[in-house]
Amino acid sequence: MNIKDILYYLLLPLLLLMPFSCRKSPTVPVNREHRVLVRTYADLLILRSHMSDTLPAYQDSVRFILEKHGMSGAAFQQHLAYFQQKPERWQTFFSEALRLVDSTGYPVRRFPVRD
Repeated sequence: MNIKDILYYLLLPLLLLMPFSCRKSPTVPVNREHRVLVRTYADLLILRSHMSDTLPAYQDSVRFILEKHGMSGAAFQQHLAYFQQKPERWQTFFSEALRLVDSTGYPVRRFPVRD
């Protein structure tokens, strides 16, 4: 066996497998924290659509929703700031939240939550 044969038998399988290793996954894995944030935001969209943010009960409800999802107000604001840094990132996040809201069947107005 000469060097050419060795290279042929070692490199050929690698070259044949390369196109399969470069394929992108059709779905991007989303971590648990992201899913919780989307659910939290969706719940807040539903709340905001059904209750005026000037009512004292609104703030109590916001705190309840954040606690339900294990999130503090500061952490929630920090996460939202991350998404709002780039319009395309925010649009994707907001669309995910709206899809989740739509799946619940609750009628909601389409505007971002300020809290």
